[in-house]
Amino acid sequence: MIEPITLGVVLFLTVIIGVGVYFSKWVKGKSSRYLVADRKLALVIASATMMAQSIDADLILGITNLSFLYGFWSGAVMIIGLSGALILIGLFFAEPLNKLRLLTLPDFYKQKYGRAVEIIVSILMVLSSAIFIGGCLVAVGFISQSFLGIPYWLGVVIVAVAILLYIIPGGLVSIVHTDLIQLSMIFIGTMTVIIFIATTFGFNGIIPQGVSDINQLTNPARGAFVNWAILLALGFGNIIAIDFMGRIFATNNPKTAKKACYIAGIGTFLVGIPFILIAESSINLFTTLNISADPTTEPVLFTLLTHVSPAVPSFLILMGIFAAAISTADGITLAASAIVSHNILGYTSRDRIDHKNTLLLMSRLDTIPIMALGVLFALSIPTPGILIILSFDVLLAGAVVPFILGVFWSRSNTPAAIASLLGGSLTRLILFVLTPTFYGVPNTILYIGGFFTSTFDGIPTIISPIISLAIFVVVALATQKSHPPNIEK
Repeated sequence: MIEPITLGVVLFLTVIIGVGVYFSKWVKGKSSRYLVADRKLALVIASATMMAQSIDADLILGITNLSFLYGFWSGAVMIIGLSGALILIGLFFAEPLNKLRLLTLPDFYKQKYGRAVEIIVSILMVLSSAIFIGGCLVAVGFISQSFLGIPYWLGVVIVAVAILLYIIPGGLVSIVHTDLIQLSMIFIGTMTVIIFIATTFGFNGIIPQGVSDINQLTNPARGAFVNWAILLALGFGNIIAIDFMGRIFATNNPKTAKKACYIAGIGTFLVGIPFILIAESSINLFTTLNISADPTTEPVLFTLLTHVSPAVPSFLILMGIFAAAISTADGITLAASAIVSHNILGYTSRDRIDHKNTLLLMSRLDTIPIMALGVLFALSIPTPGILIILSFDVLLAGAVVPFILGVFWSRSNTPAAIASLLGGSLTRLILFVLTPTFYGVPNTILYIGGFFTSTFDGIPTIISPIISLAIFVVVALATQKSHPPNIEK
């Protein structure tokens, strides 16, 4: 089992790096090509690359773990939230944002609220991105540990370096072309999952058994607060996902951007559901076969592939998960590096060093520390499914309200945005420190005891954006005369 998978991983990485490097020649020293592919993505490419970004390996392993441990809805809220976010973006934001011809999402905050807000949002988005990259790398670390016979940390580092090898020269041009290969592997893996469920568990295996158990959404003792928190974090925090926005800015027209979001949202949902079903079906199977499954030490899906699935289906599913990890991590890394170079350091496409495009140079260099942060998170919190939720929790707390109201409320102004960003984010940070768990995982990062118990888990995610919204509205109304809104945007 180890040899074919090892060969497959090596071959896959070789092809991806080769394709990425080959298409890097299209950049031709232009930052617009490197960061937004010259804004020429057609519908098929835009939909495919957006879907490849959406379907993350951390998501796949997370929904199987949560569904196995807590029931259907615990996993379903993840896939509903993520696919729903893409639909929301398509409905309300894709067209207007594409028309603005932005380079990065913080550019919107700058146009609407000014430089100070741009800096604050950029820092939050870079932090969120590093956490998300860490989640992607968690999956490849477990694949390395469970199937390749190499340590978790080494698998994480190897894949991180492999991604950088084609991101640094090719940027989005390389990513969109490698995404097509990666998405093909994801589809093959998903179809293999469906066939495996039908042949192993029979017809009942493809019927969700726990969909009627709504106690998971209504009873706090069954994790209702956590489930709603996950839905909010992924459903609303994700509408300002910088990798999605990068694709929206890169599409050839507003209608294409809108349609691509719809297609990617539906595709994400269809890919995610089979993994929830396989987790549900595994519960009885493990009991019957006397197989011990411990999601805290090994993802449930990997336990199933190791002890139950034949070699060929296991190989195809694993390669699909591996592709999902890389296809998301590369786009997030690029988008975050653009934010550091353009929005934090302030470089534009007009800047030159020795007649070379400074923004292009710095964006390439900044991919390295961004990826290093992702590796750090992957090594610090090696729990599937948690980092993806936490990454968008960071954005939901403070950055989502100024974005939504900045698009739709004419009274939005700079003081309101700053107060809302800081108020919501600080609230989330304080509650994080005072809560012993986050999404069911022990808080070993930074915890001060004596305030809340684990029953409070999930509530901080719900409270923080509400406080952010209240602060925004109050401050905006109180400062209309002293700080008139920027009515041009």
